[in-house]
Amino acid sequence: MSAVAPGPTPGCCCACRPGPWPRTPGDLRRQARSLLRLTPREEDVLHLVRRGASDSQIAVAALCTGERMVKSHVSVILTELGARDRAGAIVAATTPASRSPAVDRPCPAGIGRGTARAGSPRAPSPAVRSGGRRCEEVLGEDARVGQAVLHTARLRLLPLSDEHLEHEVELDSDPEVVRYLAGRPRSRREVEQLHRDRLAVADRVPGLGSWVGLADDEFVGWWALEPPTRPDQGPAVGQAELGYRLLRRHWRRGLASEGARELVRHGFEDLGLVRVFAETMAVNAASRATMTSVGLEYVRTFVLDVDEPLPDSEFGEVEYALMRDQWVAR
Repeated sequence: MSAVAPGPTPGCCCACRPGPWPRTPGDLRRQARSLLRLTPREEDVLHLVRRGASDSQIAVAALCTGERMVKSHVSVILTELGARDRAGAIVAATTPASRSPAVDRPCPAGIGRGTARAGSPRAPSPAVRSGGRRCEEVLGEDARVGQAVLHTARLRLLPLSDEHLEHEVELDSDPEVVRYLAGRPRSRREVEQLHRDRLAVADRVPGLGSWVGLADDEFVGWWALEPPTRPDQGPAVGQAELGYRLLRRHWRRGLASEGARELVRHGFEDLGLVRVFAETMAVNAASRATMTSVGLEYVRTFVLDVDEPLPDSEFGEVEYALMRDQWVAR
């Protein structure tokens, strides 16, 4: 005889559904997914669902933003799929049914206590425990991880998707916006390729990618955290390059700094980065001011060897950076 699912777990914000305890891997997945919640912002989950995000992308996006999305009782349900801890349970919940073990036992005792123990294969390291979990520690280095939806006082930062392409075209068609990037408006074909490149970063690197910013539901610009691409930028692991680009009508409102500050926080606190850096042309005073305003400090001036140098490139490029320990100490 099947056991009956327990009532609400004390201190839990969403009640366990009454009814028979799930008996098959498929039932377990459906039960687990029905209980997954982004505590204050269900619309953000719906946005990820509309983009076709998988259970693991939705779950990890919440974990990486510090949301208590995978409740302890949900963790127990997922653990019934054969995983050793909560992080592994998320992986198991998104594994095809043919690879998951059959389950036929009642709800285990100790519901509400399912967490990863220190020293377990997937437990976060002490360096990360004070902030968020590194996404690669949650799903493994080869997993495709969904980006988090982020918020500031004025901005809603959504993971870049194909629906945002026209906004990118508008941005890069303004010669002033791309003055220090391309020196001329970009063609639609060029923007489409850059769009594909940005999406590829989100597919390839856990947690990183580009975000579009909305203020009162109006497109403002985009922000990015991307891995280093040149040898002189240092190791690819543990650091990310900060980028931002705004429509000209939204300049001088502090929005670039506001979005950049949230990405810096997200990188250190939620993704466990060690270093965030940014680069621009030395003559780009506005971008340098934004870097300084979010806490990045001047590191160096250097010259890039390019086939078609932009005007004023003889003054070089500048790099600004912030280390995690500096950010924590602020």
